[in-house]
Amino acid sequence: MTGPKADFWLAQTVGALVATIGIGLAESSRRGNVSPELRTIAMLSAASLSLIDIVFVGRRRIRPIYLLDAGAEMALVAAWLWPVRPKPA
Repeated sequence: MTGPKADFWLAQTVGALVATIGIGLAESSRRGNVSPELRTIAMLSAASLSLIDIVFVGRRRIRPIYLLDAGAEMALVAAWLWPVRPKPA
């Protein structure tokens, strides 16, 4: 869909790092133990990936389909900004 990658090792590296962050966030969330620092990592990771998509679509280095990914990343940022309510006792 997005075409072949010139530096496939780089795509694999980024994919592994994004997966690692996602697994850590999912595990922390599942346990109900999301620290403010981890919330910051979640938001900034998603915002960074979104910004990269927007910048490089604008520079015509990647296809506009990546703007869908940017939108999904911004939705994640919004979700992490949503106020956390304590669980009822």
